Amino acid sequence: MIRVEDKHFKTALWGFSWKEVLEESSTCEQGIAKLEDNRVTLDIPFGQLLTDNSFYSLRSGTINPEEAEYLYGFTQDGWYLALANARSAGTGESSPGAPYQYVHATEILASKDRFDPSEQVKEAQVYMLGLREWYEKAPYSAHHYRDDRKTVYELNMKDGKAQNAVLYECDQYMIKICHHITQSPVDAGGFHVDHDCIAQIAFREPVARKTAETTMVRFSDFISLCVGFDAQITRIEYDIVGGSMPVFSYVPFVVGVKPTQWQLAMIPLRYQDLESHISESIELWLNANEHFIDIGNLLCSLLFNSWKLPLDLKFTGASQVLESLSKYKADTSALPKEQYQQRCERLNELYDTIEDQELQRWAKERIPGNTKGQRRFLKELLEKHSAISDWLIPNRAAFVGAQIGSRNYYAHRHNSKGALKGAQLYWHTEGVLLFCYAAVTELAGVPSTTIISGIRESSSLSRTAAKMKELYGTK
Repeated sequence: MIRVEDKHFKTALWGFSWKEVLEESSTCEQGIAKLEDNRVTLDIPFGQLLTDNSFYSLRSGTINPEEAEYLYGFTQDGWYLALANARSAGTGESSPGAPYQYVHATEILASKDRFDPSEQVKEAQVYMLGLREWYEKAPYSAHHYRDDRKTVYELNMKDGKAQNAVLYECDQYMIKICHHITQSPVDAGGFHVDHDCIAQIAFREPVARKTAETTMVRFSDFISLCVGFDAQITRIEYDIVGGSMPVFSYVPFVVGVKPTQWQLAMIPLRYQDLESHISESIELWLNANEHFIDIGNLLCSLLFNSWKLPLDLKFTGASQVLESLSKYKADTSALPKEQYQQRCERLNELYDTIEDQELQRWAKERIPGNTKGQRRFLKELLEKHSAISDWLIPNRAAFVGAQIGSRNYYAHRHNSKGALKGAQLYWHTEGVLLFCYAAVTELAGVPSTTIISGIRESSSLSRTAAKMKELYGTK
Protein backbone atom coordinates (compact mmCIF):
# COMPACT_ATOMS: atom_id res chain seq x y z
CA MET A 1 0.00 0.00 0.00
CA ILE A 2 1.37 3.35 -0.99
CA ARG A 3 1.71 5.99 1.67
CA VAL A 4 3.96 8.64 0.21
CA GLU A 5 4.56 11.43 2.70
CA ASP A 6 3.01 14.89 2.32
CA LYS A 7 4.83 17.27 -0.02
CA HIS A 8 4.50 21.01 -0.71
CA PHE A 9 6.15 22.65 -3.72
CA LYS A 10 7.04 26.30 -4.28
CA THR A 11 4.90 28.55 -6.48
CA ALA A 12 5.07 27.45 -10.11
CA LEU A 13 3.94 28.66 -13.50
CA TRP A 14 1.35 26.22 -14.93
CA GLY A 15 0.14 25.41 -18.42
CA PHE A 16 -0.76 22.60 -20.81
CA SER A 17 2.79 21.94 -22.10
CA TRP A 18 6.41 22.55 -21.20
CA LYS A 19 6.60 24.99 -24.12
CA GLU A 20 3.81 27.15 -22.72
CA VAL A 21 5.36 27.19 -19.27
CA LEU A 22 8.96 27.84 -20.25
CA GLU A 23 7.98 30.55 -22.73
CA GLU A 24 5.74 32.10 -20.07
CA SER A 25 2.75 32.06 -22.35
CA SER A 26 -0.15 34.38 -21.58
CA THR A 27 -2.33 31.30 -21.05
CA CYS A 28 -0.24 30.17 -18.06
CA GLU A 29 -1.22 30.69 -14.43
CA GLN A 30 0.67 30.74 -11.13
CA GLY A 31 -0.22 28.11 -8.56
CA ILE A 32 1.00 25.89 -5.74
CA ALA A 33 0.90 22.08 -6.02
CA LYS A 34 0.87 19.88 -2.95
CA LEU A 35 0.08 16.45 -1.60
CA GLU A 36 -1.76 16.93 1.68
CA ASP A 37 -4.66 15.34 3.59
CA ASN A 38 -4.81 12.42 1.18
CA ARG A 39 -5.29 14.69 -1.85
CA VAL A 40 -3.23 16.09 -4.70
CA THR A 41 -4.27 19.69 -5.30
CA LEU A 42 -3.23 22.72 -7.29
CA ASP A 43 -4.21 26.08 -5.80
CA ILE A 44 -4.43 28.88 -8.38
CA PRO A 45 -5.10 32.04 -6.33
CA PHE A 46 -5.52 34.40 -9.31
CA GLY A 47 -6.66 32.72 -12.48
CA GLN A 48 -8.20 29.62 -14.01
CA LEU A 49 -6.78 26.78 -16.11
CA LEU A 50 -9.67 24.33 -16.42
CA THR A 51 -13.33 24.88 -17.20
CA ASP A 52 -16.05 23.68 -14.85
CA ASN A 53 -19.77 24.25 -14.50
CA SER A 54 -19.40 27.10 -12.04
CA PHE A 55 -21.06 30.48 -12.53
CA TYR A 56 -17.67 32.07 -13.16
CA SER A 57 -16.77 29.70 -15.97
CA LEU A 58 -20.12 30.15 -17.66
CA ARG A 59 -19.95 33.93 -17.31
CA SER A 60 -16.40 34.25 -18.56
CA GLY A 61 -17.00 32.00 -21.54
CA THR A 62 -13.64 30.26 -21.07
CA ILE A 63 -12.80 27.68 -23.72
CA ASN A 64 -10.20 25.74 -21.72
CA PRO A 65 -10.66 21.96 -21.41
CA GLU A 66 -12.67 20.54 -18.49
CA GLU A 67 -9.87 18.18 -17.59
CA ALA A 68 -6.31 17.42 -18.65
CA GLU A 69 -4.30 14.23 -18.76
CA TYR A 70 -1.37 16.34 -17.53
CA LEU A 71 -0.81 19.91 -16.37
CA TYR A 72 2.79 21.13 -16.49
CA GLY A 73 4.51 23.41 -13.99
CA PHE A 74 7.93 24.96 -13.30
CA THR A 75 8.63 26.09 -9.72
CA GLN A 76 10.56 29.05 -8.40
CA ASP A 77 13.29 26.70 -7.13
CA GLY A 78 13.74 24.79 -10.37
CA TRP A 79 11.43 21.75 -10.14
CA TYR A 80 9.62 20.50 -13.22
CA LEU A 81 6.17 19.23 -12.20
CA ALA A 82 3.40 17.30 -13.92
CA LEU A 83 -0.09 16.79 -12.46
CA ALA A 84 -1.80 13.62 -13.72
CA ASN A 85 -5.56 13.46 -14.45
CA ALA A 86 -6.23 17.06 -13.46
CA ARG A 87 -9.82 18.23 -13.00
CA SER A 88 -11.31 21.45 -11.64
CA ALA A 89 -12.51 21.18 -8.04
CA GLY A 90 -14.12 24.60 -7.99
CA THR A 91 -13.74 28.22 -9.05
CA GLY A 92 -14.74 31.54 -7.61
CA GLU A 93 -13.77 35.15 -7.17
CA SER A 94 -11.58 36.35 -4.33
CA SER A 95 -12.49 39.91 -5.24
CA PRO A 96 -14.46 41.47 -8.12
CA GLY A 97 -12.83 40.36 -11.34
CA ALA A 98 -10.16 38.22 -9.63
CA PRO A 99 -10.95 34.51 -10.15
CA TYR A 100 -9.35 31.59 -8.34
CA GLN A 101 -9.45 27.83 -8.92
CA TYR A 102 -8.73 24.58 -7.11
CA VAL A 103 -7.61 21.62 -9.19
CA HIS A 104 -7.60 17.99 -8.07
CA ALA A 105 -5.25 15.39 -9.56
CA THR A 106 -4.21 11.79 -8.94
CA GLU A 107 -0.42 12.22 -8.86
CA ILE A 108 2.41 14.76 -8.81
CA LEU A 109 5.50 13.88 -10.82
CA ALA A 110 8.60 15.97 -10.10
CA SER A 111 12.10 16.15 -11.54
CA LYS A 112 15.01 18.55 -11.85
CA ASP A 113 14.86 18.34 -15.64
CA ARG A 114 12.11 18.25 -18.23
CA PHE A 115 10.53 14.84 -18.76
CA ASP A 116 7.68 13.17 -20.57
CA PRO A 117 5.18 12.12 -17.86
CA SER A 118 3.59 9.52 -20.15
CA GLU A 119 6.93 7.82 -20.83
CA GLN A 120 7.56 4.29 -19.62
CA VAL A 121 9.61 3.25 -16.60
CA LYS A 122 12.99 1.53 -16.78
CA GLU A 123 13.67 1.33 -13.05
CA ALA A 124 12.00 2.20 -9.75
CA GLN A 125 13.63 3.00 -6.41
CA VAL A 126 11.19 2.21 -3.61
CA TYR A 127 11.56 3.30 0.01
CA MET A 128 9.32 1.54 2.52
CA LEU A 129 8.94 1.34 6.29
CA GLY A 130 10.69 -1.61 7.92
CA LEU A 131 12.78 -2.68 4.91
CA ARG A 132 16.08 -1.74 6.59
CA GLU A 133 15.15 -3.57 9.79
CA TRP A 134 13.93 -6.58 7.81
CA TYR A 135 17.16 -6.83 5.80
CA GLU A 136 19.27 -6.05 8.90
CA LYS A 137 22.65 -6.15 7.15
CA ALA A 138 24.73 -2.98 7.16
CA PRO A 139 27.18 -2.40 4.28
CA TYR A 140 29.67 -0.59 6.49
CA SER A 141 31.45 -0.70 9.81
CA ALA A 142 32.20 2.38 11.90
CA HIS A 143 34.69 2.76 14.74
CA HIS A 144 37.08 5.23 16.30
CA TYR A 145 40.42 5.05 18.10
CA ARG A 146 43.08 7.28 19.67
CA ASP A 147 46.18 8.05 17.64
CA ASP A 148 48.86 10.49 18.72
CA ARG A 149 46.57 12.29 21.16
CA LYS A 150 43.72 12.64 18.70
CA THR A 151 40.62 10.65 17.98
CA VAL A 152 40.40 9.05 14.54
CA TYR A 153 36.96 8.17 13.15
CA GLU A 154 36.67 5.61 10.38
CA LEU A 155 33.82 4.44 8.19
CA ASN A 156 34.74 1.30 6.28
CA MET A 157 32.57 0.08 3.42
CA LYS A 158 32.22 -3.62 2.87
CA ASP A 159 32.49 -5.34 -0.48
CA GLY A 160 29.82 -4.95 -3.16
CA LYS A 161 28.19 -8.27 -2.35
CA ALA A 162 27.44 -7.08 1.17
CA GLN A 163 26.08 -3.79 -0.13
CA ASN A 164 23.54 -5.14 -2.58
CA ALA A 165 21.57 -8.37 -2.64
CA VAL A 166 19.42 -9.70 -5.47
CA LEU A 167 16.15 -10.92 -3.95
CA TYR A 168 14.37 -12.06 -7.08
CA GLU A 169 14.85 -12.28 -10.85
CA CYS A 170 12.44 -13.19 -13.63
CA ASP A 171 12.01 -12.50 -17.34
CA GLN A 172 10.26 -9.17 -16.63
CA TYR A 173 12.31 -7.57 -13.85
CA MET A 174 14.85 -7.91 -11.05
CA ILE A 175 14.38 -6.86 -7.42
CA LYS A 176 17.40 -6.13 -5.27
CA ILE A 177 18.22 -4.42 -2.00
CA CYS A 178 20.44 -1.35 -2.29
CA HIS A 179 21.71 0.99 0.40
CA HIS A 180 21.51 4.74 0.80
CA ILE A 181 24.17 6.14 3.15
CA THR A 182 24.85 9.70 4.21
CA GLN A 183 27.57 10.80 6.63
CA SER A 184 27.69 14.03 8.58
CA PRO A 185 30.94 16.05 8.77
CA VAL A 186 33.37 14.92 11.47
CA ASP A 187 33.59 17.24 14.44
CA ALA A 188 34.69 17.03 18.06
CA GLY A 189 31.65 14.91 18.85
CA GLY A 190 32.35 12.39 16.11
CA PHE A 191 30.13 11.86 13.09
CA HIS A 192 26.67 10.55 12.29
CA VAL A 193 25.77 7.96 9.64
CA ASP A 194 22.26 7.66 8.21
CA HIS A 195 21.55 4.35 6.53
CA ASP A 196 18.44 3.22 4.69
CA CYS A 197 17.57 0.27 2.46
CA ILE A 198 15.90 0.68 -0.92
CA ALA A 199 14.09 -1.86 -3.04
CA GLN A 200 15.33 -1.38 -6.59
CA ILE A 201 13.11 -2.86 -9.31
CA ALA A 202 14.87 -2.93 -12.68
CA PHE A 203 12.63 -3.88 -15.63
CA ARG A 204 14.06 -5.88 -18.52
CA GLU A 205 11.88 -3.87 -20.91
CA PRO A 206 10.28 -0.50 -20.08
CA VAL A 207 6.76 -0.68 -18.60
CA ALA A 208 3.93 1.76 -17.89
CA ARG A 209 3.98 3.44 -14.49
CA LYS A 210 0.78 1.62 -13.51
CA THR A 211 2.47 -1.72 -14.16
CA ALA A 212 5.49 -0.66 -12.12
CA GLU A 213 3.22 0.50 -9.30
CA THR A 214 1.42 -2.86 -9.21
CA THR A 215 4.74 -4.68 -8.83
CA MET A 216 5.86 -2.30 -6.08
CA VAL A 217 2.66 -2.71 -4.08
CA ARG A 218 2.73 -6.50 -4.38
CA PHE A 219 6.33 -6.56 -3.15
CA SER A 220 5.53 -4.22 -0.24
CA ASP A 221 2.66 -6.57 0.72
CA PHE A 222 5.19 -9.42 0.85
CA ILE A 223 7.46 -7.37 3.13
CA SER A 224 4.39 -6.52 5.28
CA LEU A 225 3.77 -10.22 5.84
CA CYS A 226 7.39 -10.69 6.84
CA VAL A 227 7.67 -7.73 9.23
CA GLY A 228 4.22 -8.03 10.85
CA PHE A 229 3.08 -4.46 10.13
CA ASP A 230 2.21 -2.30 7.13
CA ALA A 231 5.44 -1.79 5.17
CA GLN A 232 4.12 1.44 3.70
CA ILE A 233 5.83 2.90 0.66
CA THR A 234 7.15 6.32 1.66
CA ARG A 235 9.05 7.40 -1.43
CA ILE A 236 9.20 6.46 -5.12
CA GLU A 237 11.83 7.43 -7.70
CA TYR A 238 11.45 6.50 -11.35
CA ASP A 239 14.10 6.22 -14.03
CA ILE A 240 12.06 6.80 -17.19
CA VAL A 241 12.87 6.34 -20.86
CA GLY A 242 14.57 9.44 -22.22
CA GLY A 243 14.88 11.04 -18.78
CA SER A 244 18.16 12.57 -17.60
CA MET A 245 17.17 12.89 -13.91
CA PRO A 246 15.10 10.80 -11.47
CA VAL A 247 11.36 11.44 -11.49
CA PHE A 248 9.73 11.47 -8.05
CA SER A 249 6.13 10.32 -7.66
CA TYR A 250 3.76 11.76 -5.03
CA VAL A 251 0.37 10.08 -4.79
CA PRO A 252 -2.54 10.06 -2.32
CA PHE A 253 -2.31 7.33 0.26
CA VAL A 254 -4.30 5.19 2.63
CA VAL A 255 -3.14 6.14 6.10
CA GLY A 256 -1.61 3.36 8.09
CA VAL A 257 0.07 3.23 11.48
CA LYS A 258 3.80 3.71 11.59
CA PRO A 259 5.57 0.85 13.34
CA THR A 260 6.82 1.38 16.87
CA GLN A 261 10.43 0.82 17.82
CA TRP A 262 9.30 -2.35 19.56
CA GLN A 263 7.70 -3.66 16.37
CA LEU A 264 10.85 -2.86 14.42
CA ALA A 265 12.90 -4.78 16.96
CA MET A 266 10.56 -7.82 17.00
CA ILE A 267 10.06 -8.60 13.32
CA PRO A 268 8.73 -12.19 12.93
CA LEU A 269 10.38 -13.14 9.63
CA ARG A 270 13.66 -11.39 8.86
CA TYR A 271 15.68 -11.70 5.69
CA GLN A 272 18.15 -14.03 7.39
CA ASP A 273 15.27 -16.41 8.22
CA LEU A 274 14.25 -16.57 4.56
CA GLU A 275 17.60 -16.06 2.80
CA SER A 276 17.99 -19.65 1.63
CA HIS A 277 14.64 -19.63 -0.21
CA ILE A 278 13.81 -15.91 -0.56
CA SER A 279 13.58 -16.01 -4.35
CA GLU A 280 11.11 -18.93 -4.31
CA SER A 281 8.92 -17.21 -1.69
CA ILE A 282 8.79 -13.94 -3.62
CA GLU A 283 8.10 -15.89 -6.83
CA LEU A 284 5.07 -17.58 -5.28
CA TRP A 285 3.78 -14.32 -3.83
CA LEU A 286 4.22 -12.11 -6.90
CA ASN A 287 2.85 -14.64 -9.36
CA ALA A 288 -0.12 -15.88 -7.36
CA ASN A 289 -3.52 -16.01 -9.01
CA GLU A 290 -6.25 -13.43 -8.44
CA HIS A 291 -7.91 -15.50 -5.71
CA PHE A 292 -4.73 -15.56 -3.63
CA ILE A 293 -4.08 -11.85 -4.26
CA ASP A 294 -7.58 -11.00 -2.98
CA ILE A 295 -6.96 -13.09 0.15
CA GLY A 296 -3.61 -11.40 0.75
CA ASN A 297 -4.99 -7.88 0.21
CA LEU A 298 -7.88 -8.37 2.64
CA LEU A 299 -5.60 -10.04 5.18
CA CYS A 300 -3.04 -7.22 4.99
CA SER A 301 -5.81 -4.64 5.30
CA LEU A 302 -7.23 -6.19 8.47
CA LEU A 303 -3.86 -7.00 10.03
CA PHE A 304 -1.82 -3.91 9.34
CA ASN A 305 -4.15 -0.93 9.15
CA SER A 306 -5.73 1.03 11.96
CA TRP A 307 -9.33 0.75 10.81
CA LYS A 308 -11.63 1.64 13.70
CA LEU A 309 -13.95 -1.24 12.92
CA PRO A 310 -16.56 -2.54 15.36
CA LEU A 311 -15.49 -5.95 16.62
CA ASP A 312 -18.32 -7.81 14.86
CA LEU A 313 -17.40 -6.27 11.50
CA LYS A 314 -13.72 -7.10 11.98
CA PHE A 315 -14.73 -10.67 12.81
CA THR A 316 -16.84 -10.80 9.64
CA GLY A 317 -13.85 -9.60 7.61
CA ALA A 318 -11.56 -12.15 9.27
CA SER A 319 -14.13 -14.86 8.50
CA GLN A 320 -14.11 -13.85 4.84
CA VAL A 321 -10.34 -14.28 4.75
CA LEU A 322 -10.59 -17.67 6.47
CA GLU A 323 -13.37 -18.94 4.19
CA SER A 324 -11.64 -17.72 1.03
CA LEU A 325 -8.42 -19.35 2.19
CA SER A 326 -10.25 -22.63 2.88
CA LYS A 327 -11.43 -22.72 -0.75
CA TYR A 328 -8.06 -21.74 -2.26
CA LYS A 329 -7.02 -24.56 -4.64
CA ALA A 330 -9.44 -26.86 -2.78
CA ASP A 331 -11.67 -29.56 -4.23
CA THR A 332 -15.13 -28.10 -3.64
CA SER A 333 -17.03 -31.31 -4.43
CA ALA A 334 -18.56 -33.11 -1.46
CA LEU A 335 -18.71 -36.38 -3.41
CA PRO A 336 -17.01 -37.69 -6.57
CA LYS A 337 -19.04 -36.57 -9.58
CA GLU A 338 -20.08 -40.13 -10.56
CA GLN A 339 -21.15 -41.03 -7.04
CA TYR A 340 -23.15 -37.82 -6.70
CA GLN A 341 -24.92 -38.50 -10.00
CA GLN A 342 -25.80 -42.03 -8.91
CA ARG A 343 -27.30 -40.79 -5.65
CA CYS A 344 -29.33 -38.13 -7.45
CA GLU A 345 -30.72 -40.75 -9.83
CA ARG A 346 -31.63 -43.03 -6.90
CA LEU A 347 -33.36 -40.16 -5.07
CA ASN A 348 -35.35 -39.29 -8.19
CA GLU A 349 -36.55 -42.89 -8.38
CA LEU A 350 -37.72 -42.67 -4.78
CA TYR A 351 -39.41 -39.31 -5.36
CA ASP A 352 -41.36 -40.82 -8.30
CA THR A 353 -43.06 -43.16 -5.84
CA ILE A 354 -44.59 -40.20 -3.99
CA GLU A 355 -48.20 -39.84 -5.14
CA ASP A 356 -48.69 -36.30 -3.85
CA GLN A 357 -47.39 -34.21 -6.79
CA GLU A 358 -46.85 -31.06 -4.74
CA LEU A 359 -44.92 -33.00 -2.10
CA GLN A 360 -42.89 -34.69 -4.84
CA ARG A 361 -41.99 -31.36 -6.40
CA TRP A 362 -41.03 -29.94 -2.99
CA ALA A 363 -38.83 -32.97 -2.24
CA LYS A 364 -36.98 -32.79 -5.58
CA GLU A 365 -36.15 -29.14 -5.00
CA ARG A 366 -34.30 -30.18 -1.86
CA ILE A 367 -31.77 -32.46 -3.50
CA PRO A 368 -28.52 -31.11 -2.03
CA GLY A 369 -25.83 -29.63 -4.23
CA ASN A 370 -22.45 -31.29 -4.54
CA THR A 371 -20.52 -28.64 -2.63
CA LYS A 372 -18.82 -29.16 0.71
CA GLY A 373 -20.16 -27.35 3.74
CA GLN A 374 -18.09 -24.68 5.46
CA ARG A 375 -17.38 -26.94 8.42
CA ARG A 376 -15.70 -29.48 6.16
CA PHE A 377 -13.77 -26.75 4.31
CA LEU A 378 -12.39 -25.46 7.62
CA LYS A 379 -11.43 -28.92 8.86
CA GLU A 380 -9.52 -29.60 5.63
CA LEU A 381 -7.78 -26.21 5.82
CA LEU A 382 -6.62 -26.88 9.38
CA GLU A 383 -5.38 -30.30 8.31
CA LYS A 384 -3.58 -28.81 5.29
CA HIS A 385 -1.66 -26.54 7.66
CA SER A 386 -1.49 -29.10 10.44
CA ALA A 387 1.87 -28.07 11.90
CA ILE A 388 0.59 -24.53 12.43
CA SER A 389 -2.91 -25.49 13.59
CA ASP A 390 -1.61 -28.17 16.00
CA TRP A 391 0.59 -25.55 17.63
CA LEU A 392 -1.87 -22.64 17.57
CA ILE A 393 -5.26 -24.43 17.84
CA PRO A 394 -4.86 -27.81 19.55
CA ASN A 395 -8.64 -28.28 19.87
CA ARG A 396 -9.62 -27.95 16.22
CA ALA A 397 -13.19 -29.15 16.78
CA ALA A 398 -13.89 -26.46 19.38
CA PHE A 399 -12.40 -23.79 17.12
CA VAL A 400 -14.46 -24.87 14.10
CA GLY A 401 -17.65 -24.99 16.18
CA ALA A 402 -17.05 -21.50 17.60
CA GLN A 403 -16.17 -20.12 14.17
CA ILE A 404 -19.27 -21.58 12.44
CA GLY A 405 -21.64 -20.53 15.24
CA SER A 406 -20.24 -17.00 15.43
CA ARG A 407 -20.06 -16.55 11.68
CA ASN A 408 -23.69 -17.60 11.18
CA TYR A 409 -24.91 -15.24 13.90
CA TYR A 410 -22.93 -12.13 12.92
CA ALA A 411 -23.67 -12.64 9.23
CA HIS A 412 -27.43 -13.15 9.64
CA ARG A 413 -28.19 -11.78 13.14
CA HIS A 414 -30.34 -14.78 13.90
CA ASN A 415 -29.89 -17.45 16.59
CA SER A 416 -26.97 -16.42 18.76
CA LYS A 417 -26.54 -19.93 20.18
CA GLY A 418 -22.86 -20.87 19.95
CA ALA A 419 -21.75 -17.33 19.03
CA LEU A 420 -18.75 -15.81 20.81
CA LYS A 421 -19.00 -12.36 22.35
CA GLY A 422 -16.84 -9.83 24.18
CA ALA A 423 -13.25 -10.77 24.97
CA GLN A 424 -13.65 -14.28 23.57
CA LEU A 425 -14.80 -12.89 20.22
CA TYR A 426 -11.93 -10.39 20.21
CA TRP A 427 -9.20 -12.96 20.77
CA HIS A 428 -10.87 -15.47 18.45
CA THR A 429 -10.87 -12.82 15.69
CA GLU A 430 -7.21 -11.97 16.28
CA GLY A 431 -6.44 -15.70 16.30
CA VAL A 432 -8.24 -16.25 12.99
CA LEU A 433 -6.16 -13.49 11.41
CA LEU A 434 -2.98 -14.93 12.94
CA PHE A 435 -3.73 -18.40 11.58
CA CYS A 436 -4.49 -16.91 8.15
CA TYR A 437 -1.25 -14.92 8.34
CA ALA A 438 0.70 -18.10 9.06
CA ALA A 439 -1.15 -20.12 6.41
CA VAL A 440 -0.68 -17.50 3.68
CA THR A 441 3.00 -17.21 4.57
CA GLU A 442 3.35 -21.00 4.39
CA LEU A 443 1.66 -20.98 0.97
CA ALA A 444 4.27 -18.40 -0.04
CA GLY A 445 6.97 -21.02 0.59
CA VAL A 446 8.05 -20.22 4.16
CA PRO A 447 8.55 -23.38 6.29
CA SER A 448 6.10 -23.78 9.17
CA THR A 449 8.98 -24.09 11.67
CA THR A 450 10.29 -20.69 10.58
CA ILE A 451 6.80 -19.16 10.84
CA ILE A 452 6.17 -20.52 14.34
CA SER A 453 9.58 -19.39 15.51
CA GLY A 454 8.92 -15.91 14.13
CA ILE A 455 5.54 -15.66 15.87
CA ARG A 456 7.16 -16.65 19.15
CA GLU A 457 9.71 -13.85 18.70
CA SER A 458 7.03 -11.21 18.08
CA SER A 459 5.52 -9.80 21.27
CA SER A 460 2.14 -8.91 19.73
CA LEU A 461 1.76 -12.09 17.69
CA SER A 462 2.96 -14.35 20.51
CA ARG A 463 0.35 -12.79 22.84
CA THR A 464 -2.40 -13.65 20.37
CA ALA A 465 -1.02 -17.19 20.09
CA ALA A 466 -1.10 -17.54 23.88
CA LYS A 467 -4.72 -16.36 24.02
CA MET A 468 -5.72 -18.83 21.29
CA LYS A 469 -4.20 -21.66 23.28
CA GLU A 470 -6.23 -20.53 26.29
CA LEU A 471 -9.41 -20.68 24.20
CA TYR A 472 -8.65 -23.89 22.30
CA GLY A 473 -5.81 -25.50 24.17
CA THR A 474 -7.61 -28.61 25.40
CA LYS A 475 -8.53 -31.40 23.04
